[in-house]
Amino acid sequence: MAVRHIYRRGDVVLVSFPFSNASGQKVRPAIVISTDDYHEDWNEVIVVAVTSRQPKTLRKTDYKLQDWQSAGLKQPSWVRSHLATVNFRLIVEKIGTLTSRDLRAIENCLQIALGL
Repeated sequence: MAVRHIYRRGDVVLVSFPFSNASGQKVRPAIVISTDDYHEDWNEVIVVAVTSRQPKTLRKTDYKLQDWQSAGLKQPSWVRSHLATVNFRLIVEKIGTLTSRDLRAIENCLQIALGL
């Protein structure tokens, strides 16, 4: 079966990201972390949250993007290991792609967060 949409692991997208308490959503940057194999079977993508607000306390599962400008972000940004599954139609647009070093670091944070 063909991949159902154009998004790939490491893409930085603007997406209608749900609040964790289900009270609503906000268009914000996020990083696609799901794979082509996942995308073959689902109309959804798994994304991780990006914020421009520096965390008061950095957790082992947080990461400051090193190459935020080349990823299409407008200001220094952090990845919080806050995951969401969203239908690809909720993606407003792709704004960039992570560098391999940032993607590897985020994968390490997610391994810690998920116990993989």
